[in-house]
Amino acid sequence: MGYKFLKHLSVEARYADLGSFSDGIDAIDLSATAIYVQGIVPFSTSGWEIFGHIGFADVSQKVAGLYSASDTAGMAGGGVRWHINQSIAIGAQIDAYVWQNSDIGSEYDLSAGTQQLYFQISF
Repeated sequence: MGYKFLKHLSVEARYADLGSFSDGIDAIDLSATAIYVQGIVPFSTSGWEIFGHIGFADVSQKVAGLYSASDTAGMAGGGVRWHINQSIAIGAQIDAYVWQNSDIGSEYDLSAGTQQLYFQISF
């Protein structure tokens, strides 16, 4: 969800379920709510554009009923998008989230990435 202020700039927000993993002892669930600024570079009138974004995320980390915390993470990403018309686009992007867990020690510092294929409707 976002708002495009100018042809080359938007502000967006997103919720992402980053999944679960195990460190060999505990199961860890991750999710993030992010807000970021996105720069957009269109390729003439072909409908194609590339974009990059940078911002912050509130990352929720839950360890199998033992521990739950929320930390601020940096996030960045980018991708490519093709506009079928003024209202509809399809695209692909990657994002990375990186944060330090100051509550329980540096052994729980984490990074996570997402890859997305998407369909976009603009109003």
